[in-house]
Amino acid sequence: MFMALQTLNSQQKLRQRILENLKEIITDKSYYNLFFKDTYIYAVDGNRIIVCCDNNVSLIEVIKYSDIITEKIREATETDFSIEFVSKKDLESKNKKDILGSTYTQPFFKNAKLEPSFTFDTFVVGEANNDATQAAYVISRNPGQFYNPLFIFGDSGLGKTHLLNAIGNYIKHKFVTLKVLCIGANDFLTEYVSYTRDTKNKEDLQGFLKSYDVLLLDDIQMLEGRIKTLEFFFDIFQYFIQNKKQIVLTSDRKPSELQGISDRLITRFMDGLTIQITKPDISLIEDILKKKIEFNKMDLNSFDNDAISFIANNFQNNVRELNGALTRILFFNTLNGITHVTLETAQNALADLVNVKSNKNKSSLTPETIISVVSNYYHLSKSQITGKLRREDIAIARHIAIYLIRTYLDIPYKQIGKYFSDKDHSTVMSSVKKVENKLKTDTQYQAVINEIKARLNL
Repeated sequence: MFMALQTLNSQQKLRQRILENLKEIITDKSYYNLFFKDTYIYAVDGNRIIVCCDNNVSLIEVIKYSDIITEKIREATETDFSIEFVSKKDLESKNKKDILGSTYTQPFFKNAKLEPSFTFDTFVVGEANNDATQAAYVISRNPGQFYNPLFIFGDSGLGKTHLLNAIGNYIKHKFVTLKVLCIGANDFLTEYVSYTRDTKNKEDLQGFLKSYDVLLLDDIQMLEGRIKTLEFFFDIFQYFIQNKKQIVLTSDRKPSELQGISDRLITRFMDGLTIQITKPDISLIEDILKKKIEFNKMDLNSFDNDAISFIANNFQNNVRELNGALTRILFFNTLNGITHVTLETAQNALADLVNVKSNKNKSSLTPETIISVVSNYYHLSKSQITGKLRREDIAIARHIAIYLIRTYLDIPYKQIGKYFSDKDHSTVMSSVKKVENKLKTDTQYQAVINEIKARLNL
C-alpha cells in the first residue's frame, strides 16, 4: 500500500523539517534551489519512503546526499525507514508500478478521512471537556499504551467528533508510520452489510480493519441492536486491545445506558477509561465562539461584546448550532455589506432561528447587560461590581446584579460566579438570598429593584 504524502499536512511538515536541515549543510543557495527545492516525499510504501526529484539531473545530485537525507528522515520520524529516490519522469512513465509496486485502491471506507481543521489547537478547553481533552492528549502521545479503549460520551454537538479527529490528526503527525482509521458507526454498519451481501467480494474486511493501528469510531450507539455487526465488531475490538492498538469510541450515552449491545462488549468498553463531556457553561461557549470567529479570519473587534453574549446565550447547548449561527451571521453580513456585528445585527441575522422579534427584550438580556445597567445606576464601574472590593455600596450593587441574573436568566449559581471574579456557588446563592429577604420588607429596596428592572425593560 502507498499513500501520497505531499497532500497531507503532517508530511508537509516532515518535508519542511528535512529541507531546513539540508539548508544548514548545503551552503550554496543556488545549488540548493536548483536541485533540492522541488524535491518532496512522494509516498510511504511499507517501511519505505519514496523521495521524488524534479528531474533526472536533480536525481543524480540528490542521491549524492542520500546518506544524509536518510539520517535526517530517521531523526525526524524516529523510524528506521529505507529511502528510495525517483524522478518525476519515472513516476509519470509506464514504469510507475515497478517503482511503487502494484497500485493500491482502498477496498473499504473509501471516503474515510480526518477533518484537518479538527485539531487540539482549534479545540477550546473548559471545565466541561477538560478531562476528556487530557485523556485524548495522553493516548495521542502514547497510542495503545494507556486508556485503551477510551470511551467519550455526551450529548450531541458538544465536541466529541472534533476531539476524535484531533486524536487522529495528532497521531498522524507524530507517528508517520501508524495507520489511523476514523469512521462513523453508521459507515461501519453500511460497509459490513455491503460486505456480507457481496458474494463476489474477494477482499477481507476483517483483515483490512486489523491492518490499522488506531481505530476511531464515532457514535457507537448507532450499532444498538445490530447483532451480527456487533459480533463482527467484537472480534475487531478484541484484536485491537490484545495487540495494544488504540481504539477510541464516542457515544451520546455512557456504556451502561446503551441498549441492544451485549454485556461482554459493554464491560469491555468500561474496562478502559470512560469520560463524559458535559454541557459547556456560557463562558466556554463564548470562548468557542471567539475561536470560531478567528478561524473564519475575522477580527474579534468587529463583534460587539453584547452580540457575542447574545449568540452564546441562544446557542449554548450545541456547538454545531453555534457554528451554524455564526455561519448565518457571516452570510447576512456579506449579503448586506456589514463589517461590524452589533447586537442588533446579530438579532436581525438570527431572527428566524431564535424568537427575537416577539421577545426582543428578553433575548437581548445578558449578564453583561444587567451588570452594565446596575453599575450605571450606582455610578460604579463594571470592574468594581465584578471585582472583590467589599465597600458597602459596591456590595449592594453586586448582590442586586447577581439576583437579577439568577432571576431573569436562570443561569446556574456556579456559572454566575464566573462573572464575579470566580465566586463560589455558596457565595452567589447567599447574595440572591440577601436580596430576596430585603425585598420582603424593605420598600426602598423594592423601588431600587423596580427602577433597575425598568431600565432593563423587564
